[in-house]
Amino acid sequence: MKKLLIILALLNLSLFSQSQSYIPMVEDSMIVVNGNWGYDFDIPIVYKYLGDTNINSTTYFRVFKCSSLEDSSYSLNSNTSYFGAIREVNKKVYFLHKDSSQENKIYDFSLSVNDSTDLFFSTIYTSGLVKVKLNRIDSITKFYGRNIRYHDMFTTGFFPSHITVEGFGNIDLCANEIETDNRARKLCSIKKNNSSHNIPADYTKCYWQIKNSFISLDEIGLNEIEVFPNPTVGEITIKSIDSKIKSVSVFDVNGKFIDQFSVSENKKVVDLKIYESGIYMLRIVTNKGIVTKKIIKK
Repeated sequence: MKKLLIILALLNLSLFSQSQSYIPMVEDSMIVVNGNWGYDFDIPIVYKYLGDTNINSTTYFRVFKCSSLEDSSYSLNSNTSYFGAIREVNKKVYFLHKDSSQENKIYDFSLSVNDSTDLFFSTIYTSGLVKVKLNRIDSITKFYGRNIRYHDMFTTGFFPSHITVEGFGNIDLCANEIETDNRARKLCSIKKNNSSHNIPADYTKCYWQIKNSFISLDEIGLNEIEVFPNPTVGEITIKSIDSKIKSVSVFDVNGKFIDQFSVSENKKVVDLKIYESGIYMLRIVTNKGIVTKKIIKK
């Protein structure tokens, strides 16, 4: 009998160690960095959840888009613009875009195994409500101490896996995030009032984690790539001498992402006519590495 009680106690202890309390995903005073899908890397976009608001008798946290990856302040300034509203209730997360009157449920952590629900997803194939089924719950600490929930998406002709972490959100590039027109995933989630929930530990680590992803490829010589004419009033031609260009990304002089183009040859023509006059940086990825070029638009 004593041995049985000891075995039961050890079993309960093991189960307890594998379980964990639910960590809210949405709180006031947060900085969230989402990675929008790019051809060869995530394009980071910063959001701030600051202060509450009441819309149609429903309380939300306000969501502001931030144009600067370097801005880690919990305040509104010239870098921020209103983007929408977000709320979490009963382990469900809803987002209301600034230009919409219809909120969408983008996460549901209340499901039990084999439960199904409709969530709003943005994928490479479609955007809209998608039927998802909770395939399993892995409560073992595997992702920064969070539970990992595996969802199967039921869409016409496609069955991609969607991995969601409680208290953090989507970690795959098939996402139900607040960017309603793009695939996205969360890269960082920093909470001012609950720093123990931060992923990663602080915003400095978040910043360098993202920066390092931009310089992960070897730099190749500047002479490997030609960009002309420079300065330009419209189109530019990007030509590689002996390597194949994979993608071209355009950033402003402050490092803000502007656009990205997929390429599969050694030459690409980019039209800059609609761009304002100024200095732009081109990040050109080839099969041999990357090169950064400065271009002047008159």
